[in-house]
Amino acid sequence: MGTSVAQPLPIEGEEFPVVKLWAWVGVFWLLVMTYTLGTWIATGNATPVDPGADIPAFETTRWIITLDILGPIIAGWVFWRYVINPKIRTGKLSSDGILLLVFLFMFWQDSMLVYSSPWFFYNSLHFNLGNWVEFAPGALSPNTRFVAEPLLTWTTGYIFFMMWPIVFVCWCMRKWKEHKPAAGIISLICVALAAGFGFDLIMEGVYLHTGGYAYAGSIQSISLFGGEMWHFPLYEIVAWGGTYAVCGCWRYFKDDKGHMMCEKGIDKLQTGDGSKTFIRFLAISGLMQTTMMITYNLPMQWFSTHGDAMPEGYPSYLTSGICGEGTRYACPAPSIPITRTIEGISVDPNLELRYGTLPAEKILIRDITN
Repeated sequence: MGTSVAQPLPIEGEEFPVVKLWAWVGVFWLLVMTYTLGTWIATGNATPVDPGADIPAFETTRWIITLDILGPIIAGWVFWRYVINPKIRTGKLSSDGILLLVFLFMFWQDSMLVYSSPWFFYNSLHFNLGNWVEFAPGALSPNTRFVAEPLLTWTTGYIFFMMWPIVFVCWCMRKWKEHKPAAGIISLICVALAAGFGFDLIMEGVYLHTGGYAYAGSIQSISLFGGEMWHFPLYEIVAWGGTYAVCGCWRYFKDDKGHMMCEKGIDKLQTGDGSKTFIRFLAISGLMQTTMMITYNLPMQWFSTHGDAMPEGYPSYLTSGICGEGTRYACPAPSIPITRTIEGISVDPNLELRYGTLPAEKILIRDITN
């Protein structure tokens, strides 16, 4: 007859190590990233996008080249400032150093904007190897491997275009608290949102007019300069500026040990300092990756599938063979059905049905149309 072994009861007041939960969430996102990027590379689709025949203005070319040069330089300086230098001085990574590494690994979410519909264009004059979002699990948009992700500007830019806005958000919150010592959490969150919205409005408002990218298929009635080639959707300001704000709040509201909420319980783990640092990295990755997915990429899927028809006149170095003339896909519009993967039925730029590679669907459509 077997004997049961009594399990120790939790000590009263003992807290569950939340850091373990968030670390596993971080592992999940890193696995999704690895699968997506690995499939993209293994299938031979990591190749430069042809900018086409249209010749850009000199100012556009100069701006693109400047950003491609400055991006890695600025990223290197920021990396030294927050990661390498503190590591040399103290022998360990600072909290901001870990956060910076987390932001570096968030770049893979950048093009999830076109996960459901190819409504957004990058300028293919940037150094690029195409895009990986078409290989993300469940992605619908065909031809998004031609959305020319700027590797030297935006991929490295996730180091500073995430870190600086979030540092700015925290600075605004700190200054508001100094000005209003009685300010509560709600008041500080409002300051964070205002700072995030303001930063994104200025940053993207400037960059859009350089021709670096375009929200081509946005909802024009709720966009600045609606109907123009460089219209700026207000929901981008809310979603991306809001992401800055939420990430800034995670950084600002730390406990008395300098830990974010996802690091709760790290001191209770029976492991070495190096392992604790890695677990903290995974936990912060889990929190920040989830935040970006919830506050930005998920709501953007709704907006991307409800956009208006694109204004005419986008040059070939923006459309890049994604949709429109010269492709088998009409660009997104309210009257155009959403295409579900490259194998499915689609509508071409001449508004004729294309049958893809699924025999059953081909037979079904031909039976209906005949």
